[in-house]
Amino acid sequence: MQDFPALISTLGFPIAITCYLLWERQNISRKLEKAIREDLVSAIQELKEQIIIFSERCNGGRRQ
Repeated sequence: MQDFPALISTLGFPIAITCYLLWERQNISRKLEKAIREDLVSAIQELKEQIIIFSERCNGGRRQ
């Protein structure tokens, strides 16, 4: 999106803004997908491990 003024002069302002918004939305979607894939998955895994530890403590070390 470095040639944004050239887009405005050739395509017109509404079309250029639409292109920019679509481009921005795509970048945000990629970043969000990456965050979900990496951060959320690791957080769920850590939570699962802590739940197992907590469950073992509550059962006196016995597994059900």
